[in-house]
Amino acid sequence: MNKIYSILLDHIIHNLKFLIGKRKFFFFSFIGSILIFNKKFGFKVFKIRNFYDYITIREIFILECYNIENLATYDQIKKYYSEIVNNKKIPLIIDCGSNIGASPYYFKEEYSNSKIICLEPDADNFKLLQGNVANETIVKINKAISSNGQKFDMVKDTDDPRAFSTILRDNGKVESLSINELISLYESKIYDPFLIKIDIEGGEQNLFSENIDWIDKFKLIIIEPHDWMYPKKNLFNNFLKRISSLKRDFIILNENIISIRND
Repeated sequence: MNKIYSILLDHIIHNLKFLIGKRKFFFFSFIGSILIFNKKFGFKVFKIRNFYDYITIREIFILECYNIENLATYDQIKKYYSEIVNNKKIPLIIDCGSNIGASPYYFKEEYSNSKIICLEPDADNFKLLQGNVANETIVKINKAISSNGQKFDMVKDTDDPRAFSTILRDNGKVESLSINELISLYESKIYDPFLIKIDIEGGEQNLFSENIDWIDKFKLIIIEPHDWMYPKKNLFNNFLKRISSLKRDFIILNENIISIRND
């Protein structure tokens, strides 16, 4: 009952905010799907499996957890993005932990001239992602992200598909790519790294353990810490160590940390 009340409240409050220009998206949820409208009357239907998938859509399109327009440096970031495009290059966005495809779709709406690569290691999530994101300009990869292309197994100790994590194993069934490997696939003459989003349920400890020269190639890093989920494991420590020596701003936005390179 509480879930139904929460969804109903979301519809009333959020959609009213959309109608008065305070939100970018209008939405309507059905059983098994959610319909998203933007201000240009474009729409997208997302297939969902359960309330957890609804929460994923809610975080991205209702709470707009990746909306950076209120940042003091937003105009500078937008100018930097436009300069990439004006220089006849394509802004590169890498989405690590794309779940059911809501985040890559959001980034495509916000940064329409970009090339987006999304990675999701869980097979069930990835299958739904493929159906939800049919856009051919969004590259979909059923692999994990790691520091050095290691192998992993999925850990599913919860019913929440947003919280599935990976564990490093020599004979693991889940393959991975490193950020450097991904960037190397896209010629620097054509593509310019712009944004990387990292929501990998504790995998940030491995990702930032080595081979981190890619960090300052990205103007924007959006990362969700998971120390709250796995206390006393220091999962975010490697990120903090790597980022602290660089000339980057560090901003808390919703559940995420925004790291902005100061040019």
